[in-house]
Amino acid sequence: MTSPEQQEQHVKAWQGSGLTQVAYCREHGLNSKIFGNLLRAYRVVQKHNQRTSLIPVTYASATSITSMKRSLSSFVPSYLMKTISMLCWKL
Repeated sequence: MTSPEQQEQHVKAWQGSGLTQVAYCREHGLNSKIFGNLLRAYRVVQKHNQRTSLIPVTYASATSITSMKRSLSSFVPSYLMKTISMLCWKL
């Protein structure tokens, strides 16, 4: 494998091939150990480049929490309702 662009092309081609790493390397005349190292490095870079995002949170009033607990109690087991009540109390 030569350039980083060619290496990335091989990784993407392997991902779409449905083959194992070893089978892909055999088909393309690549060293499977080197390909495995390349794949590990590629995954680290991809993980590093992922954007982190915030999850929107909506605060509820005490009355809406109370009504939510009432509606949940009809289908949530009582042992879970105790946990839900404790969590809602902390709000």
